[in-house]
Amino acid sequence: MILLTSTGPVLGDAIRDGVASYGEAVRSVLTGSAIEAVVAAWGCEAIVYAAGASMLDAQLRPRPAADRARNVLHAAAMPGVKLIVGVMPTGEAYAGEEEMLEGGDVPTVILRCAPLIEEVEAAGKREWLRDGSRVTTGAMLATTVARALRDATWQGRKVEVPTIYADGARLTARARPRLSVPSPGDLPALAWVA
Repeated sequence: MILLTSTGPVLGDAIRDGVASYGEAVRSVLTGSAIEAVVAAWGCEAIVYAAGASMLDAQLRPRPAADRARNVLHAAAMPGVKLIVGVMPTGEAYAGEEEMLEGGDVPTVILRCAPLIEEVEAAGKREWLRDGSRVTTGAMLATTVARALRDATWQGRKVEVPTIYADGARLTARARPRLSVPSPGDLPALAWVA
């Protein structure tokens, strides 16, 4: 069982897909309160923590919160929790949360994630996509989460979720399904590990 925290619908679906490919069930918290997170972590082997409801919102309007990261650390203290996978927006706005997670007693993998193209489309913010904007897809994030859950060599590292350069005028809904990573085995050539 994997505990999923702090996600909106598009981001949550992408992470659930990655966890499902890992062959695990997902449990989600509703409010993100400390008590709810601790209770929900009972019987879970890993926690996948997203720093915001959407990577697009987290990048455009950063709102780092030490309390969210602290709640995850409290939940990770539950028996059986062996890993925290933190999905964080690219950039340094959430560096404090990353440091808190890395300073806990449970091994951590930090995934640095650009906004998902699906989030950009759902929010109607295609104007945000300029020539050279970097985005990822739900499939790329799902594959990276699955790899983070099963590859012990990633523990203690920061991994960039694979991205593509996007231009809002050229990236169409028809092209989006082709922008994916086929399997976790293909990831080492695409992901950059710090």
